[in-house]
Amino acid sequence: MRRVVILWNPDDPASKNIAESLTEDAEKLDTEDLQHYTVETWERDGVRFHLTAALGDLIEEDEARELARKFDVIVFASRHESRTKKPSLTVHVPGNPTPEAKFGGKPLEVCTADPAGMKAALLELKRFRDKRGLDYDVCYEVTHHGPRDPGAPCFFIEIGSDEERWTDEEAGEACARAILAAVDPPDVKAVVGYGGGHYAPAHTDAALSNRKLAYGHIVPDYAVDHDYLRDQFREVVDKTPRAREIIVDDRNLDSGIVERLEDLVRDRGLRLRDVEEVK
Repeated sequence: MRRVVILWNPDDPASKNIAESLTEDAEKLDTEDLQHYTVETWERDGVRFHLTAALGDLIEEDEARELARKFDVIVFASRHESRTKKPSLTVHVPGNPTPEAKFGGKPLEVCTADPAGMKAALLELKRFRDKRGLDYDVCYEVTHHGPRDPGAPCFFIEIGSDEERWTDEEAGEACARAILAAVDPPDVKAVVGYGGGHYAPAHTDAALSNRKLAYGHIVPDYAVDHDYLRDQFREVVDKTPRAREIIVDDRNLDSGIVERLEDLVRDRGLRLRDVEEVK
């Protein structure tokens, strides 16, 4: 079973909600002081996990490199904000797939993905939502924002998108159970996604309908550009472990971009498939 540590921010109501949900019915086993973090070890329903408070805003948590030396996977428990205030439960890899880094991290640097863990979390979010009849969208988000790559696979799990939802105990429990599911996920086929909007609807549908398909990085339409496509492609492929296929939603991608993607895929000995093929 993987050693998974959850980073939570006491100043973030959704993050606090998720952490409290995780520990409410869990047994505390141990506490260990590291240089920057105090890590608690808990067990719930036979699943052992580790929990530590962040030093500040999660998207700026560059000190997480210390955790990467000790744990297999880092999960960032966070709130999600959007202009529409749409209720949502999301997972995504952090990173900046463009030359801009407005919200933490470094330009054209992404974190190492955890396709299997994210897929297990996504499926559990949907299962719990459907079972409880919750009014939330469940989806991947595309790769965006910091922190810098800590050196271990990681992902964000988020509750959106306003104060009422951030503190919703049912949403907190959904995320808690999703994190537990990600500790020991089943085998998957890791892929990289290109195209689509911020909430990756076609890629999410593909992952939910194809049990083996598990996305790492997803690069949306608005983050693709000829000027840096080669560097971006290398970064997202290299940091999606064991990815052998690139899944493309090309409905709004420039044909020239798709042709360049085909060349890059061929040069790496990978396979390019349309998202509609894999659903």
